[in-house]
Amino acid sequence: MRLFHSASYQFIENRRKAYLISAILLLVGVLLMGRNVVTIGSWQNYGVDFTGGSLIQVRVDAGLTAGDLRNALGGADAPPITRFGEESEFVVRAPVEEDGSISEVADAIEAQLTASFGENAFEVVRTELVGAKVGGELQLKALYAILFSFLLTLIYLAIRFEFRFGMAAVIATLHDILITLGFLAAFRVEIALPTVAAILTILGYSLNDTIVVFDRIRENMHKKGA
Repeated sequence: MRLFHSASYQFIENRRKAYLISAILLLVGVLLMGRNVVTIGSWQNYGVDFTGGSLIQVRVDAGLTAGDLRNALGGADAPPITRFGEESEFVVRAPVEEDGSISEVADAIEAQLTASFGENAFEVVRTELVGAKVGGELQLKALYAILFSFLLTLIYLAIRFEFRFGMAAVIATLHDILITLGFLAAFRVEIALPTVAAILTILGYSLNDTIVVFDRIRENMHKKGA
């Protein structure tokens, strides 16, 4: 079944509708990020990788999954749990209170796992503290990576096409990233290193699509003798 009977869509004629939709999404995203600043103290829900906290590596018996660990540590309120190395090893990223210590967090997690699986079903391999300074450096590095990619995009497209094409590509990519950040803020998705990788992936796909469109525009300009 075809959703569109005609493959030709009049984008230019309907551009004002697109402008309106984009403006609404951007405005709502900015408002939601502002709400987060008021309610949680930051414009995004940063995870332990960016705010500092504890990393606790756990080796479990065969058959236990990340879902089992998540249920044991509080279900929907559980800290982020990711597989690390082997299938039976996981890393729990949990915040550390200002007046607390990493040993208290590790002991609390160990007690919850013991209550759910027994003390012989798992082993705490290591505990590590991620300082807030390191988290702040990661935020800056992530921002620098995105800004550097914008600069390279501008230079590349200015050489391959024209400078105005490069500026248009940067604006289009920034538009896509801001809308993505708006959705992340709306649902308060935890921002961790994999989230940054996902944002960079969106940046890459957005840029690739823009270049494809620019190629077609250049072909049409040559056909019309522009």
